[in-house]
Amino acid sequence: MEQDRPLVSVIIPAFNVAAWIGETIQSVLHQTYRPIEVIVVDDGSTDDTALAAGKFGDALTYIRQPNAGVGAARNTGFKASRGDLIAFVDADDLWHQRKLEEQVALLNSKPEFGWVYSDALIVDHTAGKVLDRVGRTHSLPDGDIVGSLLLNNFIACPTPLIRRSVLTQVGGFDERRSLTVAADWFMWLRLAVASPAGCVRSALASVRSHPGSMTGTMDLQATYDGKVSVIDQVVALRPRDLTPLRSRAVSNVQIGMGQWMVRRGDMARARSMFRAALREDPTNAKATLHFLGSLFPRGILQLTLKVRKAFVLSLVRARRVAP
Repeated sequence: MEQDRPLVSVIIPAFNVAAWIGETIQSVLHQTYRPIEVIVVDDGSTDDTALAAGKFGDALTYIRQPNAGVGAARNTGFKASRGDLIAFVDADDLWHQRKLEEQVALLNSKPEFGWVYSDALIVDHTAGKVLDRVGRTHSLPDGDIVGSLLLNNFIACPTPLIRRSVLTQVGGFDERRSLTVAADWFMWLRLAVASPAGCVRSALASVRSHPGSMTGTMDLQATYDGKVSVIDQVVALRPRDLTPLRSRAVSNVQIGMGQWMVRRGDMARARSMFRAALREDPTNAKATLHFLGSLFPRGILQLTLKVRKAFVLSLVRARRVAP
């Protein structure tokens, strides 16, 4: 029936991704699900992105605009789309072949869900080696997920599939460049406030990790400021139940920033950020562990983080097999 197989609009924002976008488009066109429309929004690329996308001819719609940022590119694609279901995939990420098939089936079976997401793999940009999996350290809840999502962003960007009505309700992506990588998290949180979410716990997408990605070159201070701003804006949407989570959410962001500083070898700033996380939420055991670890040489701290990650993974697995 037509209502069981609605049109899915797939929007691919693109900026100087000539080396990657061909594989991304192929992964979308090779979906087992139909019908789909594919819209590439070229956000002012100066490389051969247009040529790479043009090789697919009429299989997609190509739109070019002056550079305005990824949020603006996604919104341009949404305005041009016709589908009842909307999906976004960055031009350096990949979908697994049954991604849409499984997610549409979940939405059809659960009309109360306004959107769905899935687990995802983190892969090396060169050999495609799997580096990690989002679901290894997160239980990936469904239903009212806003509280869990405020504490940790466990939704990989290429995984959500969203009902058009819900996306229209929340108003599209925030186009402020100041949000940097927090813009995706802000969107998922606003969706979570507006509607329950479903989760397919299979890894239905792969996120490429490479030096050219935003996370590889991001401005840590701008990222931190953007994430705290997102927390405050979302808490304001549901203050009664989200205000008690604010300190833990900010503390977790500070821990994440400290971890990035450790990776960059800036132990002094990392220690300062872990101390701030402990001050923000003295009950946060993660903050205590990271701050104490930062008092030792970098190698010992990294070993401590690995031990903690293994412990968290064991807890996640235990929750999954519990009766």
